[in-house]
Amino acid sequence: MILLVHAAYLEGGAAALSLAEEALGVARQLDDEFAAGHALMRMGAEVGWGEDFDRGAAITRQAIDTLDRVDHPQAMPCLLNLVGMLVRVADDKGDRLDEAEAAARQLMARAESSSSLSQRALAYQALGWVELYRGDLDLSRKHTLTAMQLHADVRGDRWIAYGAHTLVEIELAAGNVDLHDPIILRTEELLETPANGKAAVYTPTTTGRA
Repeated sequence: MILLVHAAYLEGGAAALSLAEEALGVARQLDDEFAAGHALMRMGAEVGWGEDFDRGAAITRQAIDTLDRVDHPQAMPCLLNLVGMLVRVADDKGDRLDEAEAAARQLMARAESSSSLSQRALAYQALGWVELYRGDLDLSRKHTLTAMQLHADVRGDRWIAYGAHTLVEIELAAGNVDLHDPIILRTEELLETPANGKAAVYTPTTTGRA
């Protein structure tokens, strides 16, 4: 059954959702909450990031509740996913942003309790998203920069790149940059000449494309 869940992670779209649903059905028949939580986590991510954020958030809440019953740390990534989905359906719905902030702060509390630096970084990243959608750009920038520094401490390069994208959104919202301003993002996709430190060459892009 766990193999079904892992297979769902290797797939995408409808195939992933179908495998995760099958895994959930088997897990419930066997009363295996560990496997059920993982299946729900995959379903929530697939549905939510497939643009049905409301339904994805609802499934992700179920995943958190299920994983919490077996005291499994995978509830922390679920909280991050939940924040991401909620801010995208917020639009004038303050209650959604309040729920997103509560989930981010819950992630922070769990990260501090488990002494997980990487999860603390993700919690700050999530708080940065919330404040961006609230319109508090200074606080969003502060949280995002803190997240990027923590990610650098644990060599979370992919998340540093995501933080850079968030900073671009913040500066665009603040009117500090233009969509056509040239920028250099030190991300793997734009790497032209592999090298260490300043010797690495990256393809320039623009703020709008970032």
